[in-house]
Amino acid sequence: MNQKIKICRVSTVAYYVTNHIKPIAEHLRDKGMEVVLMCSYGPEIHQINLGSGLSYEEIEIARQIDPKKDIITLFKLIKAFKKHQFDIVHSTTPKGGLLSCIAAFLTGVPVRLHTWTGQPWVTLKGPKKLVTMCADILIGLLCTRCYADSPSQRDFLIRQKIVRSKKIKVIHKGSLSGVDIEKFRPQILNSADKDIKKKRSACQKNQK
Repeated sequence: MNQKIKICRVSTVAYYVTNHIKPIAEHLRDKGMEVVLMCSYGPEIHQINLGSGLSYEEIEIARQIDPKKDIITLFKLIKAFKKHQFDIVHSTTPKGGLLSCIAAFLTGVPVRLHTWTGQPWVTLKGPKKLVTMCADILIGLLCTRCYADSPSQRDFLIRQKIVRSKKIKVIHKGSLSGVDIEKFRPQILNSADKDIKKKRSACQKNQK
């Protein structure tokens, strides 16, 4: 009997997991893989249909730079990765990415992935910019494969020498997890647009 592939998805906040990682994690679970979600706790996590093949473990990850908290989180991730013996660790978000990539590398996870969805350091200056850029460079070095959510972002990261061109890819034409057609339905937008136009027209008539 073949063992299930064990995957860990790491992100800094629960909101990100439920809005972007949830459909992918559920799909992987349905395909027979074992998926563990790790992030800071948030009530949004209860939106995920957890159970056999898809579980959640709370790992507090500070969004801002906090050496003491970050070291504690790193050791918690190392302990969790040793316990689960994951085949794949896939991270998103800057802090979650950095800490999980270090932990996955130190514990010998064979496939270490990270998806970039933006670079906070672009608008920073001074030492903080240097530190956050170095964090992204370290992510690129420790991962076995990196992804960007758009071709322009991939090209930007390569130009900035954050990651080597042969190590970063864009899936198809980009995006993080596609578009939820239940939430973003054109007919809803069209209906709302018509309603706005009617109200605007009524206001204009009343002003005459």
